[in-house]
Amino acid sequence: MFEIPSKGIYRGDPATLWTLRPNLNQQLSNTPYPFSVRTDRHGFRGTAKQGSWLALGCSTTFGWGVEEEEAWPAILSNEIGIPIINGGMPGWSTHQAKQKVGEWSKFEPPVVLVSYIVRDAQSSNRLDSAALPSPFWTKLQLFRLINKIFLPPKNTSLEGSLHRVPVEEYQRNLQEIQDAFPNSKVLFFAFPQQSPATAWVNVLESFPYLNISEAPKHWFFPEDEIHLNPDGHKNLARLLRASLVDASILPPLN
Repeated sequence: MFEIPSKGIYRGDPATLWTLRPNLNQQLSNTPYPFSVRTDRHGFRGTAKQGSWLALGCSTTFGWGVEEEEAWPAILSNEIGIPIINGGMPGWSTHQAKQKVGEWSKFEPPVVLVSYIVRDAQSSNRLDSAALPSPFWTKLQLFRLINKIFLPPKNTSLEGSLHRVPVEEYQRNLQEIQDAFPNSKVLFFAFPQQSPATAWVNVLESFPYLNISEAPKHWFFPEDEIHLNPDGHKNLARLLRASLVDASILPPLN
């Protein structure tokens, strides 16, 4: 279901750092749940505006499998009346994020919502930080090479397995991401998963943290423990709004 489409929606190096191409407007087959991808001139899903809030994460923030307006950043934006840039980049861990997100401070977001965890805790045969740049010819097959990134992660509790970003490195990366936005209120939350990566969640909780409850199975697409379905995105936006009220970032709900 959630395989990388053989479409040119990415640019960059599939081994080290990739982004969405700017000015996209195309339909992805993504059987059995097709969806469209539209990006602005900066490569964000939707439209980036100066002074907007910024949502950072992987495909779970991007909204893989749902339409732009069905992803939680768009839903939350509509509910609170504040524009939110969808900075979700499919496949990213904090290792990719720390290399790029500092450039996005130019949008001067008053609030940054950070949810990297799914890909960091993902089982892998190597660390993200150990990746070497790809030979030029392999970049022509970007989607095949990063296809594995989109497969649901294996059980992250397996003893002796590698993870894309180990816990200690994860903490350093999060600190770098926070430091990239010195004039913003940076808030972290663990994207809800059916099998939470406890060690990584514990690290997140050491930062300014929004507590989001675990998500039930029916919030996700069938046979996919990573990506929320449209109802799941609605529920996450509702939980985030309540947490932002509790953190005094938003006024009390009427």
